[in-house]
Amino acid sequence: RSYTVIGDAVNTASRLEGMTKQLGASILVSSEIYQRFPDPERFWLRPLGRYCPKGRGAAVEVAELVGEVDRSTVSRRLREEIEEASTALALFEERRFEEARDAYRALELRSAGTRRVVGYTLLATEAERAHRLPPPPEWAGEIVLTAK
Repeated sequence: RSYTVIGDAVNTASRLEGMTKQLGASILVSSEIYQRFPDPERFWLRPLGRYCPKGRGAAVEVAELVGEVDRSTVSRRLREEIEEASTALALFEERRFEEARDAYRALELRSAGTRRVVGYTLLATEAERAHRLPPPPEWAGEIVLTAK
């Protein structure tokens, strides 16, 4: 029994590590983890959505841990980008795919020259794909990943 629990945790951690490249992130955390932070308001979390990683049936909600909240110029820019990413994700989850695509394209431009652009490109592509071929009514906002 303990192997199953440990095995699933280790498998999920491994999948999250692999997803960092696909999402242009340094440190990914699942919602299960960031909801347990003792002081969640202390950190900047860039929301990236719900994913079904290859080899795992259940979706995992993930965010990138991008830094600690402080009064720096960098912190203010992070807050703005996180607000825009949150808005784009909400549009995607509300099935407003054209608006989500446009919001992610704007984030692509904003993050040009950084590794985050890779994730925004993936999300804009997924929003475009969902616009062309809408998901079924029971869809809960997850993106199925086909590579590790």
